[in-house]
Formats: sequence, C-alpha cells, structure tokens
Amino acid sequence: MEDFKIYVFGREYEVCFRSEEEYAKFVKSEANGLAELYDGKLYLNKTALSETDMTYANFDGFVRKVLMHEIWHAIFFELGIREYYQDERLVDILAHKTPQILEVFNDKRIMEVKSVK
Repeated sequence: MEDFKIYVFGREYEVCFRSEEEYAKFVKSEANGLAELYDGKLYLNKTALSETDMTYANFDGFVRKVLMHEIWHAIFFELGIREYYQDERLVDILAHKTPQILEVFNDKRIMEVKSVK
C-alpha cells in the first residue's frame, strides 16, 4: 500500500507504511503501528502487517483496525486530551468499535432530527 494523507480536525497526517528496517522504532516497540503525533505521521508496520504466519480470518480488517487505532490517537491529540491519547485500552476499544460507531452516526434519521415546538 502507498502512503497517503488524511486530515484530523484540519491537521494533515501522513499515513506511512514502513518496514522494521525502514523505521527502527518498530523493532524497539514491537508495535503494529505508531503515531508520531507531533510530526503528523501515523506509521503502520509493513513487516508485522504482512500476511505470513498470522492467522486472522479477516486480515485486511485487522490492518484497518491498526490504522483506526493510530487515528484515534491523533483524534485525542488534536482534541488536547493527553490522558486519552496515551490510553491504549481506550484507543483499542474505539478502534475495534469504529465500524459500529459509524453505523450509528450514518443513520440519516439522526441528521433529520429537528427541535420540538
């Protein structure tokens, strides 16, 4: 996959796909992804996220969850909520539930709600 840019509350973030050889922090952290929030970069570990001996029924879904995890770090960072953008448990839960969260907010009836007179 090629690198691309996203915007989180107006700030540009580059989503970067790097191997452990290209980005040494992956080796030390043993992470599937890392958010360099001050630099505006979200790194995904190509070495760890390549289909090898890992057995996930939906491997592409797993890779998307890793990306969503890093995006949640960026969201909380941009909101200025330090205790949340460093909270791995909260970020994991939200990354896992993002598809269901989006389903709720994509219900067109929500945007059609008007004040009651």
